Amino acid sequence: MDLIGQINQILTANGYSAQFIPSYVQPVTRQDEKYLFHHIKKCGGMSIHSAITICMRLSIEAKAFPRTLIARCDEDRDWRALLNDYGDFLNRFFISSHNAGNHYNCLGSEIKRVSVFREPFDRALSYYQYDCMRQARQPVLSEFEDYLFSEENTSDYYSPFLSSEEAQSAKAVIERLDSEFFSFFDISGIADFISGCISQYGLPNIVMDKQNATLSRYQLPEAQNLKTKYSDHHRPEQEIFDWVKSNPRIPAVTNNGSLNKYTMVLNSQQSEERYKGRAKLIETDKLFTLVARHKTESGLNAFFDIP
Repeated sequence: MDLIGQINQILTANGYSAQFIPSYVQPVTRQDEKYLFHHIKKCGGMSIHSAITICMRLSIEAKAFPRTLIARCDEDRDWRALLNDYGDFLNRFFISSHNAGNHYNCLGSEIKRVSVFREPFDRALSYYQYDCMRQARQPVLSEFEDYLFSEENTSDYYSPFLSSEEAQSAKAVIERLDSEFFSFFDISGIADFISGCISQYGLPNIVMDKQNATLSRYQLPEAQNLKTKYSDHHRPEQEIFDWVKSNPRIPAVTNNGSLNKYTMVLNSQQSEERYKGRAKLIETDKLFTLVARHKTESGLNAFFDIP
């Protein structure tokens, strides 16, 4: 087992709900990468957005990367505000959006477009439960079934990729992914993509927890009984996912065994109101020493005790 595997094994064995994601030192780091993340709801997008953008913000605060734009644009008004300021951020950016299909052309042709996908039944259930949590209401099986087989569910797979004026179909999404996207993958590829991105940018390693989940009182375990019924229908979102699963595109990164000197610990907590997080930058050697000593009594909070 390599060093990364060993550190993740120790994290898991000693009570940390977290994963170490490496940033490998590259021969040349890029200063001009421009990413647009086409964010499908409840497909692990917050893991990607939080990890990369918090690392970038730490670098911006340290004045390592000036003229960098970090933005989340889920509404039309967000895009209008972005375009008003866009000319001031020419070096690089990381923008994520649930409705990029209507707006991505305004960013030019040099952007690297990225998306992550999740098994559609699991995504739909996660989104429904999450929506119930945000509204502080109890989930209802019949209500979830209505959403599961609705056009709204399918449109969550279309709007990040297709404009409202385009023909909405699985074929159109697949063709766009294949011809225009820099990277796409299912949720099993999230860590590899983040590792490649932070390595190319020369950003710190990341210890990222796995707590961005719907609170248990808003979960609907009996909904699993609908999975067979769902799989018996030919759904466009399933066709898209199956194609992505069979044809992932994750850029390779040079792994010379040399890790970034620093590691960012990202500690998050889900509540009914919002997803909350905090971050701390520590030296990688100190992190390895702490984990090796099996300091688990306070979970990830132990990392924040490091001076």
